[in-house]
Amino acid sequence: MVSLFALFKNLYTVVAASLLGSILSNLLLVLGCSFFLGGLFHSVQTFNAVSNRACSSLLMLACIGICIPSAASMILVEDPTLREDWTLDVSRGTAVVMLVCYMCYLVFQLKTHTELFKGDDDDAVPMLTLGTSIGLLTAITAVVAVCSEFLTGSIEKVSERTHLSQAFIGLIILPIAGNACEHLTACIVAMRNKMDLSMGVAVGSSIQIALFAIPFNVVVGWATGHPFSLAFSPFAALVLLVCVVHANFVTADATSHWLLGVQLIALYCLYMFERLSQRAAKDPDRYARLFTIVTDEVVDNTHNGGSSCTKGLLWLKRAMQFICAILRRLHDDPTAQLSTIVAETYSQTLMQYHGFFTSSAFSLAFKFVPSREQFMSKVGEGPDVMSELKAFVDGFSEILAEIHKFLDEQGLDDPTKV
Repeated sequence: MVSLFALFKNLYTVVAASLLGSILSNLLLVLGCSFFLGGLFHSVQTFNAVSNRACSSLLMLACIGICIPSAASMILVEDPTLREDWTLDVSRGTAVVMLVCYMCYLVFQLKTHTELFKGDDDDAVPMLTLGTSIGLLTAITAVVAVCSEFLTGSIEKVSERTHLSQAFIGLIILPIAGNACEHLTACIVAMRNKMDLSMGVAVGSSIQIALFAIPFNVVVGWATGHPFSLAFSPFAALVLLVCVVHANFVTADATSHWLLGVQLIALYCLYMFERLSQRAAKDPDRYARLFTIVTDEVVDNTHNGGSSCTKGLLWLKRAMQFICAILRRLHDDPTAQLSTIVAETYSQTLMQYHGFFTSSAFSLAFKFVPSREQFMSKVGEGPDVMSELKAFVDGFSEILAEIHKFLDEQGLDDPTKV
């Protein structure tokens, strides 16, 4: 919905970035968190191998369809003036093929192979009638349409005021905000060991965006005179290809555990750090330390931007404080339960920087924290483990003290809430 309103406002960068960002958010962040949180409660989890292979191949097909137009145009069309029109024509043809493939996927999922996608709760008695469901869906769609109109109308002003590029807003902020409900649902069902449902939410949403939403925007733009094509930047196409290949690799054996979740989340973080690497590449010697980048941002008065390295360092320090305090309390208080430690530590550290909605989300997440016994059984027990934990926390605290001193000297340790 948001992408369509952005399309009609000729915000093509936002359209491409939000759609690509939604795929990466679902495929890496949502799926990674599901694997990680599910793995904390269950050692090894399994899901349907046949449906997973079907979804993996469709994702790869969509990735190829998205990458081919821009890549082929650079190879086959030498004249830059003709390249844009050629890419647009190929994109429209590719979009039609991708939409046909999506229709075939729906037939496969809903008609011919329904048993592969049937969950444990599919036989439950419906709580709403068909008419009520359609009425609610219509009303919600209308509300979402109004919200999307206001959202897309404010993107340019937000970009100017916060120094965030439209590409960053589309790639990072919109997907995370738009996928919040899916993210929570996938994580909760994963912790309940319903991995087929969790995979359906995360991977299924990625397929829907890649095979339907992206080509649909191309076709709608074609019909309404808004020339939107599949001409993604080489970096964006490469990131999409790498992420799809890696996601397919970690799900190939239809099993998951918490370490696979860490890998997917790490890949998403690496993708987000691309902005930082671009800045460092301008002067590798000068920007060898993050402190130097922050100092320059203060001089240039760009440190208040939401995507600035200053904000990144500030929130990194706060998150490190939270983790360090949890580990220290875990060592110092051998009888306290992990859920109590996490909740009390949050109230003393991160909570002061969070608004109502963020703190409420954290409070809900704490209900799923494993017991102390479960956690320690994963990392190991005994005096050696506890002594190593103390050594780690002591070393960690020295790094935190250095970061805190730097931020305090710069006057940057502000109480900004999110």
